[in-house]
Amino acid sequence: MAAENLNAVWEEENGSYNANTVSDLKQNTGHMQTEAVHDESAETDTVKTLLPEASFEETVEEFDLSEIQSTYTGKKTSIINGMFVIRMFLLIACASMFMYCVYSIADRIIKDIEDKNLMENLIETTQQSSVVPRVAKTNSTPSTLSLYDALGVTEDENNYIEIDSTGKYDQILYTLMELKAKNNDIYGWIRCKGGMPNINYPIVKATDNSYYLDRNIYKSSSPAGSIFADFRNSFNHSDNYNTIFYGHCMTNGTMFRDIKDWYDSSTRNATAGQITIEIITPEAVYVYEIFAAYRSTGADFITVSFTNNAGYLSFLQSLLNKSVLKRNMSYDINTRIITLSTCTNVLSSPDERYVVHGILTKIIKYS
Repeated sequence: MAAENLNAVWEEENGSYNANTVSDLKQNTGHMQTEAVHDESAETDTVKTLLPEASFEETVEEFDLSEIQSTYTGKKTSIINGMFVIRMFLLIACASMFMYCVYSIADRIIKDIEDKNLMENLIETTQQSSVVPRVAKTNSTPSTLSLYDALGVTEDENNYIEIDSTGKYDQILYTLMELKAKNNDIYGWIRCKGGMPNINYPIVKATDNSYYLDRNIYKSSSPAGSIFADFRNSFNHSDNYNTIFYGHCMTNGTMFRDIKDWYDSSTRNATAGQITIEIITPEAVYVYEIFAAYRSTGADFITVSFTNNAGYLSFLQSLLNKSVLKRNMSYDINTRIITLSTCTNVLSSPDERYVVHGILTKIIKYS
């Protein structure tokens, strides 16, 4: 069709030019282009219809990261900067502190259990019957109890003296001897009956009042420490006017915790007269009754020596004046006492102590 129009436009014979024919040609050409566009559009629609749309997963799989180009042209910032280092340091420090706290708590619990088991085993041995036959004391055995003279009595008087003829202290005495062979610091044994039944421990004495604060009777590290006598007291118990014993107030109920529990109880006054404290030594058993108890932030109660009788009597009266107990017990220059001291565990008053004083009422001799 286009060829026919061109032939009509250009005639070689006369070289004439037909404007109308050219116009028709342009129109025809336009129609042809429009038809071609419509044909292409139709083909594209057909292709689109025939090809299924790609899913999201297929698109991701075909995605090439290398085609992504960064549009940022500035200086790149390093991830490891000063703030990052500080944060990592703080994180490591906190983690280390946490692990140390966990270890410390676990170690404390384990040592508390070990110490408690140690004491329970020792107490069990003191309660067993002796398999060794008792040997009667001969007249040739010298007496080591100088306290008779201090009490103003003789061995023939029965007011203060009692004989252990049944051997009820034999096993605990044997246990003391065994402990003494392992640790020469062994002083004796303390045992309470009545309102403080859990106080039942060996006693040690060092050259200062710090050594056994965190060591057991075998000198091994222990948070509970030991019950220990004041280093200024004599190993010969009967020589002491005021024998002082220290012990921790453990939250697990061990050591001198019973003192706090008894002191803070509503039955304190009612049970005070029922409590007896035994100090068992290789020489004899010394029995005490409670005559004073109080809380103190001072240290005057740990006096162990006195310049004269008047000073000693004044000291005893000061103890009664501070006491919360309603006990009216007599005393004189021959009176001998013990002092039990433990912490109150009051954070606002770390130097405060529970203080209990016992007055000697009996001496039990080994037969």
